[in-house]
Amino acid sequence: MIALPIRYKNKLAYTAIIAVTLLCYTVLRAKANDGQKPNFLIFFIDDLGERDLGCYGNNFIETPHIDRLADEGMKWNRAYASCPVCSPTRAALLTGKNPARIHFTGHIPSASNHRYPDHGRIIPPKNLMFIPKDETILPEAIKSAGYVSISIGKWHVGHKGYWPTDLGFE
Repeated sequence: MIALPIRYKNKLAYTAIIAVTLLCYTVLRAKANDGQKPNFLIFFIDDLGERDLGCYGNNFIETPHIDRLADEGMKWNRAYASCPVCSPTRAALLTGKNPARIHFTGHIPSASNHRYPDHGRIIPPKNLMFIPKDETILPEAIKSAGYVSISIGKWHVGHKGYWPTDLGFE
C-alpha cells in the first residue's frame, strides 16, 4: 500500500480499486472469450475501508460474492485516490481526469458543512460542483461500442440539468 497523506485514503482508494479492477478484469476476459463484448460493473462505494472486505482480510464482515469476484479476477494492493472527498473522486473516475482539470475539487454542500467553516478554507477561483456537459464521461465513451449504461444510487456530481441521463447514462 502506498502511504498517502490524506485522512480518507483507504476509503476512496479502495473504492476506486474495486471499480477499476472490475473494469480491467472484464476487458481482459473479453479477449479470452473469442472477441465477445463483456458486460462489466463498476461498484463505486463511499466509505469502504481497506479492510472492509473478506478478500482483503476482514474476518468479521462476510462478503462472499465480492470475495469470489476477487478470487476469479484481480486484486490491487496499491492505489491513488484523486481527491480526499467523494464527489471529485467520482467525477475523476467518470471523466478520466484529475478533479482540478474539470474544476470540481470540493465536496457537494450538505448539512455536514458545519465542519468546514469559510475562514481558512482555500476555495479555488472556479469550483463547479458538477461535471461540465462538454466533458466526455464513461457512459458516452462506451455507447459507441454498443454498450448501454445505468447509474444506480448516489450521484453527487451534479444537480438538475446534470443528472446521469443528462450526461450519457441510459
